[in-house]
Amino acid sequence: MNTRIPRRVLLLGGLAALLSGCASKFRSYNGPEVTRLRMYKAQRLLVSRSP
Repeated sequence: MNTRIPRRVLLLGGLAALLSGCASKFRSYNGPEVTRLRMYKAQRLLVSRSP
């Protein structure tokens, strides 16, 4: 069984892996300390509360 991966698929996969490794996953937050989070999934709403 000879399964060859096309060069285009290999290059695009490598490029996708490279770009995903450089992307920032989390944003920084410099505001007040958050003590409570409320998530309302039906309304697609996230409410944060700080003291």
